Parts: sequence; structure tokens; C-alpha cells
Amino acid sequence: MLLLIFVALFCFSSIADGVPILDCGSKLGSYSRVQIAGCDTSDQPCVLHKGKNASIEIDFTTYEDATDLKAVVHGTVMIVPIPFDLPNADACQYSKSGITCPMRKGQSYKYKAELPVATRYPSVSVKVKWELQDQDGNDIVCIKLPAVIR
Repeated sequence: MLLLIFVALFCFSSIADGVPILDCGSKLGSYSRVQIAGCDTSDQPCVLHKGKNASIEIDFTTYEDATDLKAVVHGTVMIVPIPFDLPNADACQYSKSGITCPMRKGQSYKYKAELPVATRYPSVSVKVKWELQDQDGNDIVCIKLPAVIR
């Protein structure tokens, strides 16, 4: 019975508004919630609309102290990773990120960011990979979600 409750909670925490979120190698932390605004989630995958921003919130806990937090975002089309231009990748310097550095081991944080979906992006299916990395480039949190750019 306890196992069923654990599985149900894990599945619930890995879904953002109906879109399945996968952990892709969080090493120095773990996420507890991912929320995506500006993403039409009535159907899977997440629909990212050209010319608009997709907002993301990630609640996470760090396993180690970190002096810096940088967001790295890629969209993988087929097997080719393509970097997304994130104007405020340094979460410690971006006042709207909700992050204050240094970050302390065992503390919970709420990261916020906006991803501009450029009109020049092709209309394609893409797997979005969002990494929050420490000062050494190690993933504190790494998530993947299916999306379509329209």
C-alpha cells in the first residue's frame, strides 16, 4: 500500500498541467514541482506559441551549497540539440528569478523564468531540456518535456 502511495505521488509531482515532465539527470538537487504558463496544455505535448513567452516555475531543493545558478535551455529536434536564447540565464543576477545566491544545501527554492518563443523558430515538435546548473556546470535540476512550436 505504501508503495502505491509513493508511486502516485511521484507521478503527480512529475506532471505540469498535464504535460509529462521527466528528470534528465538532476545530480545536485531535486525538483518537487514544475509549472508552465503560456503553454497550452489541454493536449500533450505542450504548445509553445511563436511571438509569446512561456513562463516556468521550478520548485527544487539543493543537495550541496552553490554560489551560482545558471539556466541552460535546449530544444532537441530529432537528435540535434538546439540552444534556446534565454535572456536572463544567470538566475543569481536576474531579480525576477526568485533565487538569492549563494544557495545552501538542503534549502528549497522557487526558480522563475520566461522563455521567449521567437517567431523565427520553425514549427516543429521538440523536446525541451531545461537545466539549472551550479558554478561548475553540474546539474542541480534537469528536466525534459515534450513540446510543439507553432
